[in-house]
Amino acid sequence: MAIIVEAEKKNTGILAFFGWLVVLGIIIAAIYYIFFVAPPSATILPTGTLQSVEALPVATVNPQNLTGSTQFQSLKQYIGEPTSTGPVPVSRPNPFIAP
Repeated sequence: MAIIVEAEKKNTGILAFFGWLVVLGIIIAAIYYIFFVAPPSATILPTGTLQSVEALPVATVNPQNLTGSTQFQSLKQYIGEPTSTGPVPVSRPNPFIAP
């Protein structure tokens, strides 16, 4: 009595080919729509009247009055001014590095 053991052959060659073709087509379509198609422009119209916006440019602010006020003078500076070589370091020193 002989026992013959054979591996089962899959006959899905053409089906696998079309499956990979569909996946590749989806990837190509996604790349095309993400990178090459310009999105449609949306025009958003403001609601109400625009007279309320006209008052903004009329407002006057005097910087000398602001910097001369007592509230501004009472402020404290905790971070140093930036320099030409970069910002002032604001972190603590590394505690794991021996001095």
